[in-house]
Amino acid sequence: MLKDLKAEHIFEKCSRCTFLRLSGDNQFICGLCQDQVERGSSLLLDLKQTHNNINIEDPLCIGRFGAVTVTTMMSEITLKANHFSRGLIGFSTGCLHKSGLKLVDKLKAYLRAGATALELGFVTPEQLFNFELTEADMSKLRKFSKITIHAPCRDIKYFDVSGLTNAVIRKLTALSQMLPVSGVVFHPDTVANFNGLEVVPFPVLIENMDRNKKFGTSVEEIREIRDNYDFGFVLDLQHAYEHDPSMTLAHELASAMGNKIRHLHVSGQTVDSYHAPVYKADNKKQICRLLKILPGVPVVLEGIILDEPFASTKREIAYVMEKGDPLN
Repeated sequence: MLKDLKAEHIFEKCSRCTFLRLSGDNQFICGLCQDQVERGSSLLLDLKQTHNNINIEDPLCIGRFGAVTVTTMMSEITLKANHFSRGLIGFSTGCLHKSGLKLVDKLKAYLRAGATALELGFVTPEQLFNFELTEADMSKLRKFSKITIHAPCRDIKYFDVSGLTNAVIRKLTALSQMLPVSGVVFHPDTVANFNGLEVVPFPVLIENMDRNKKFGTSVEEIREIRDNYDFGFVLDLQHAYEHDPSMTLAHELASAMGNKIRHLHVSGQTVDSYHAPVYKADNKKQICRLLKILPGVPVVLEGIILDEPFASTKREIAYVMEKGDPLN
């Protein structure tokens, strides 16, 4: 980023004439001044007397005065970036599904780690139907700034002829009315008829799929959904990596989803898992490189945590915030 800037880079209009560029001494100067600042715009006196209706007989471009150094510019950007940095970040409840913890204890671990976002994850309709919130759960849930739900993605085909969809939608609706739910995530390969999702009483989010799925994996399929339906999107970085380790696909998916990306699903992979915590992942560098280009987008961490919950969640969130910082 800024540390890689060179003198030939052009940034913004000079206040009086043409463009500011970076000089050899880390100052932004008027592009008209070339490499001889003391001569200024007098270099052009033989060609014309004005530029953009500004009289340039004065050998020094007055627009150059007050130019800032790169250090000052970086400080200003850092100050502003502190207001959004990584943005909202948190965990899916599925991260601790092997821990044996009750929901309220999972929420305690996430909050102690500094989580501000939460995704309630359900794999099957049965899990969703059996899910009930206690008052203790509710007291913890109220502390999260962003709550989403991941709809069941196994043992169901939404809006087919089985009739199971109606019961699932009713339960999802009830939860979204109890909580400040900002969206419900669906796997596109589980949807038989997207027209049905247009009339549900909560915001719908569509996620790009992993390499084991037959639909929702390509830029063309995501673009088709975007163009035909008013849904939001969830960009899963690990899913994109599985198809293309260069992460070109991830960039292309981010472009296709555009300003409809509502949050990211973030995890990594090891030889044993395709949903590993990022700090343990073999592809952590590739994942974090993508995080840097989407600094204001909320993050839901999905890596399965097998170690001590409180220490591991804290380590995971700290790692992603540090390594995914665009200014790091």
